Amino acid sequence: MKENKKSNLPDIKTSLPGPKSKLLIEKYIKYFGDTRRPNITANKGYGCISEDIDCNKFLIFSQAASITGYSVPEIVNASIDQLKKRIVRGIAPPLLDFTEIILGKLPAELSQGRVNYVVSGTETVELAVSLARAYTKRPLILSYHGSHHGYLGTTFQLSGDPRIKSSWLAKVSDVVYIPYPTCYRCPFKQQYQDCNLLCLRYLEEVFETVALPEQTAGLIIEPILVNGGVYAPPDEYMKGIKAICQKNGMLLIVDEVYTGIGKSGRFLAIDHWNVTPDLLCLGKAIGGGFPLAVVITKREVTDNTRGGVRFTGTFAGNLVACAAGIATIEYIEKNHLIENAHKIGEYIIKSFKDMSKRKSLIGDVRGKGLLIGVELVKDKKTKKPASEDSSKIVKAAYENGLLVRSVGRYRNVLLLGPPLTISLEQTEKAIEILDRLIN
Repeated sequence: MKENKKSNLPDIKTSLPGPKSKLLIEKYIKYFGDTRRPNITANKGYGCISEDIDCNKFLIFSQAASITGYSVPEIVNASIDQLKKRIVRGIAPPLLDFTEIILGKLPAELSQGRVNYVVSGTETVELAVSLARAYTKRPLILSYHGSHHGYLGTTFQLSGDPRIKSSWLAKVSDVVYIPYPTCYRCPFKQQYQDCNLLCLRYLEEVFETVALPEQTAGLIIEPILVNGGVYAPPDEYMKGIKAICQKNGMLLIVDEVYTGIGKSGRFLAIDHWNVTPDLLCLGKAIGGGFPLAVVITKREVTDNTRGGVRFTGTFAGNLVACAAGIATIEYIEKNHLIENAHKIGEYIIKSFKDMSKRKSLIGDVRGKGLLIGVELVKDKKTKKPASEDSSKIVKAAYENGLLVRSVGRYRNVLLLGPPLTISLEQTEKAIEILDRLIN
């Protein structure tokens, strides 16, 4: 992996936010309302560094979309070259080449499937659920407590985070929520390996009471529950869910909008369990910073729905985004970035597990690849959430040039998810900053 010649470590030049940033933030609040995020303005970025309009540099350690970092020449040049030719979609090499590359990365059954283009991750879920209902001719969908699938229409209903739903009068009669296997905070108060996967067996009760199998179109799951607290299921759970879906004629919808394209240390997070979805949602990272998202289905799912679906709008599958997507995946492969995610991720997890032995606030460290959660608690025995401490640490990290955020039901889990291009030097700097801030 090539090192960027510019500084690859944070450098704060003014008090935060700086004077130029304050003016922009005032305009932002005027037009869009207040923001709960750290007051960061966007000027330019390179690698894993984001620079604000006051020339303060921040190390990105929580990133969902720009997984290769900023200003990658190969991606920029591919986008410009295509921009000079044609923007919107058409039967052209970038569209077909990108489609071929994505299918070639998938398990056998999906690699022969259909690709349906949309623009955003939210739209992938909307489309996937619509396809599942149309194909099975069943209304109900199973979703998870703490899940996050988007902010519009059906995705509001599917998201199991009450903060998302609290101010929206969403119809919920066709969505049934079930507990995610959040082992550190097991909803059934069990201990993993002694529990006999009670969370999986609980589905029998669901099927007998609120979601008859013959009325249930499918189940949607995030392979790693990122916004819900960065939980990865036990090894046996995902295969168990797949078996239940097959037994009951339900479709397994896997939402990899956040977790896909290498962030877990595999191309897809679901690859950790060798499970093949019936429908797969991909977005955020696949467009190299451009709006690009896809729903990939087993062939019969799309072909046997009325009219089928390939593109949902004028800019779905647009050629500039496809060109950037091709360059993104080629850059990831050429520079072995998925391997880097696995290696750096293991280093981060080990560092924070070692840190937890001398830090009273660290209750649990978990995750895969560069999707890591550090849960902060007031008491390691009672697991009382340290939500206020988490908020203070996120703010203090920002003031030290490190961008992290908190997730989970109690917003007490630090999400450590840097771009795949993160270096060991940058990682050590981030760990050093957080080591100083966590008690």
